[in-house]
Amino acid sequence: MKWTQDEIFEACKIVAPKFNLNPVVVLAFAKQEAKKDGKYFLADVAKPEPRFYTTYIVPMNLSTSTEVLLAASYGVFQSMGQVLRELGFFDADFANQSSEYQSRYISSMSQENVPKAIDRFCVDLQYQVEYACIKIRKLIDKYGSDMRKVALMYNGGGRPEYADEWGANLKQAQAECKL
Repeated sequence: MKWTQDEIFEACKIVAPKFNLNPVVVLAFAKQEAKKDGKYFLADVAKPEPRFYTTYIVPMNLSTSTEVLLAASYGVFQSMGQVLRELGFFDADFANQSSEYQSRYISSMSQENVPKAIDRFCVDLQYQVEYACIKIRKLIDKYGSDMRKVALMYNGGGRPEYADEWGANLKQAQAECKL
């Protein structure tokens, strides 16, 4: 699955205003995070995060497959599985499935459902934009208008240069995309 920047921006223009976010700001996160193949942003890229796994996930004592999937990041915004869990993605996705599906898989966090939900996430641009927007909105609500801090907390962690890289992507997105 892959999308062009224009396709991602169109989805951002639909979803971002629901969270009182500028679509160009949201697009800048995709430009920063996404794995690209030429002009395409690759949607179904998963990136394992081993340190996150050992530090945060292993102590949860979940099934192995669920643990591994929660400790990876997905899609054009590289949303961590655990962050998706914290933002309610798995519960919301499970609630959208048929009653037969829910009866079969019992729980949104079952080792059978989690991989299926992540697969659905990776092929659905609206899901990816929506959950990136939820995360960005939460960060802005917590850190205010300091977008350098918001960018660092989005995924920069211990890399201070991440905020500058994101800022460069924002400037590029502002030049390329008109609202």
